[in-house]
Amino acid sequence: MGHTSSITVRITKDPDEFLRDAGDFMESEPVIHSILASNVLIARRHPGRIPDPWWIELRRGGRIVGVAMHTPPYPPHLPLSSPLLAVSVARELAARGRPVDGVGGLREGAFAFSDWWCADQDLDADVVMDLGMYDLPRPPHLPFTVPGRLRPAIPADLDLVRGWLQDFHREAHGPSEPPPPDPSPHVLEGRTALWEVDGRPVSMCYATEPSGGVTRISGAWTPPADRGHGYASAVVAAWSRHQQEHGHRCMLLTDLANPTSNGIYHALGYRRIGETVTLAFTSERSG
Repeated sequence: MGHTSSITVRITKDPDEFLRDAGDFMESEPVIHSILASNVLIARRHPGRIPDPWWIELRRGGRIVGVAMHTPPYPPHLPLSSPLLAVSVARELAARGRPVDGVGGLREGAFAFSDWWCADQDLDADVVMDLGMYDLPRPPHLPFTVPGRLRPAIPADLDLVRGWLQDFHREAHGPSEPPPPDPSPHVLEGRTALWEVDGRPVSMCYATEPSGGVTRISGAWTPPADRGHGYASAVVAAWSRHQQEHGHRCMLLTDLANPTSNGIYHALGYRRIGETVTLAFTSERSG
């Protein structure tokens, strides 16, 4: 346990302990904490699936004021807008000798972490992804007719979904990034959707396990040969509506450099409410 100014940083590897301490805090802002919450729920329900996780609590006067996580090979994730809290995490990870090759999270916190880390470690940082954070305040509206139908994925679809998720991740992040998470929980627990045309799957997306009543729609993917027909719009709209009908609030993240996906989600009724950023650290200092 470390201290930075008035902030106490506490790290645990036990997801149950972390949820007991921080669950109510995360549920107070479930959209902002969606990524962290979905990961800690996976770790809780599937022990060993997330190797060497650090669940990070930030306290002031004994009260939790922020949370973060580090789940290698992914960079630390900071759903923090406070530079003070972000720097507190950076100092603690450095003091513990935790290897870090980048950072992600809300823009203000991620840049504060990056600035401190790069100064301390004599590194530089590059922005590798800017993501828009969207929520869906009303039922989705598909503004055009799309042939086909929605169906939930079944266990027999797991290989297809796994392959498509790898393709999605490769297109979005590049081949050098860590592999995508295992989609098995989303498929086996009925949270993955396929759009079918004449019995053939042509597009997919999945919903994370809800936390604080919020589920994140992710992994929207149509193979290149089937694009241009509105299938991604259809599967996201239908699966978002399904989640709302089951009492869940929907949110999603999308690459701000991709005007197509941003346009799709805006047309369905999603509204942009914030941004997250991912930075990668390099040994080359800019002159």
